Order: sequence, then structure tokens, then C-alpha cells
Amino acid sequence: MDWSTFVPDIIAGSISGLFTGITVGFVLWRTQSKREERQKEWEVKKEVSLLKDQLEISILNTEDVVNITSAEKSIPLVVIEVMEIVKGFPIHIYEEYVNNNFIINLIQLKKEYLRFNKTSKELDQRMEAFIRLYNAERNSIETNDGYFLSYFIGRINSYSNEQIQPWILPHKTLGKEEPYDRFYKVNINIIDEYKASRETLLNIVKDLKIGYLQ
Repeated sequence: MDWSTFVPDIIAGSISGLFTGITVGFVLWRTQSKREERQKEWEVKKEVSLLKDQLEISILNTEDVVNITSAEKSIPLVVIEVMEIVKGFPIHIYEEYVNNNFIINLIQLKKEYLRFNKTSKELDQRMEAFIRLYNAERNSIETNDGYFLSYFIGRINSYSNEQIQPWILPHKTLGKEEPYDRFYKVNINIIDEYKASRETLLNIVKDLKIGYLQ
């Protein structure tokens, strides 16, 4: 035995064995990772299919009727229904595995939904403050403020006086045009934000509907 090469041979063999072990371990890890990734992708696609089935009735039966009791409540009903269902699904995680328009639109809808809530609440606060001051100057009780609020929301959403009238009975639309015009001129920016956000919500829902019909 050549003792001069004994130790180097052991070291070389150990290094070779270590390298082989690392290589085999890496291959096994990659194989397992790919298997788990395929399994996760399959599970996500299954959940997305379930979500799509649950949303179908709400999205396909869309009719935009504006609730004019407040800006916040004027959110399209279909959006409320969709968000109620979607909240039980991790749609942001789905985007990593299922890159399609359905998931992208749902994520956009959720973002715009949060934006609309913020904008509509601010608009309500401004209208309520303006109407209370306006009516207080005329010795009108706070109970009457809601009728003015409904009138304002109706006008912002392009409803005519005739369309608004059933919402504010027994009050009349007569006499509410002047304070609305004053409010509109001072708060046109927040009003435009509110209208743009609501229109965006409806457009996203329309895109979702097209996806079902294709």
C-alpha cells in the first residue's frame, strides 16, 4: 500500500461522495418541488373553477339599479354579491398559478371596490354636512336631510327629477335644485372621482360577463 497517497485518496473519495450526494439530493428536491407545484396548480385551478361557478348567476344577471339613499349604498348590487363570494377565496394567490383575465378582473374589481368605498364615504360626509347646514339655516329638522341626500345622489347619477321623486315622497324635488347646484360646483372633484369609480366597477363586471359568454 502506498501510504503517501492514502490520505489524499480518502479526501478525494469523500469529496466525490459528498458531491454525488449533493447532486442526488438536489435532483430529488427539484423533482419533489415540481410535483408539489403541479399539485398546487391543480388545486388552484379546481378552486378557480368552483369560484367561477359560484359567481356565474350574479355576473350574468346584472342590472344596474342605483340605490340613491346614500353614495356608499349606491354601489352596484352585483359588486356587493361578487365581493361577498370572493372574500372566501385567496384570489391574489391564484394569480401566481392561473394567469387569466378572470382572476385579473376579480383582483381589479376588489381594488376598485375598496377605492369606491373610500370615495363614496367621503362624498356622503360632505353632502351630509352641507345639507345639515343648509337646512339648519332654514329651521328644517334633521329628519328632512335624508330626502335631500337622495336627491343629490340621484342627480349625481344622472336621474331626472321625475325618476327621483318616488324615492323622496312625501317630499318634492322642487326647491332642491338650487342647493344641489351649489354643492356640485364646490365638490365637483370628489363627485367626478365617485362617478369614475362607479363606472369602472361596472366596466369590470362587464368584462367578467363577456368572459362567461365567450
